[in-house]
Amino acid sequence: MNLEEIPEENKHGDCYMNAAQSIINSTGDSRLVHGMVAGQGVLIGIRFAHAWVEYGDMVHDPSVKDKGLHIRREHYYYLGEIREEEVQRYTRQETVEALLKYEHWGPWE
Repeated sequence: MNLEEIPEENKHGDCYMNAAQSIINSTGDSRLVHGMVAGQGVLIGIRFAHAWVEYGDMVHDPSVKDKGLHIRREHYYYLGEIREEEVQRYTRQETVEALLKYEHWGPWE
């Protein structure tokens, strides 16, 4: 599948905004994460930029409908074929600073 074949409803997601807002509103020690993931469903065979939240050994993906996805980090990375060298993590403070600097939700680097 190429980008032209992706249904319009699967484009222009809000993962960067949802993940950043989750970090900004958090009180715990979590990290905003930007990285490349392998598509699932209609996006299978396509790698794309994505954002999620990590806390401890867990991942919260707020882009999944309703309440989001909560899954162990190792499983999320396996299912998404996520490569550590393609991942950038941000603390709450770094997220706020990047939002002010770039004036958009991401990706930033």
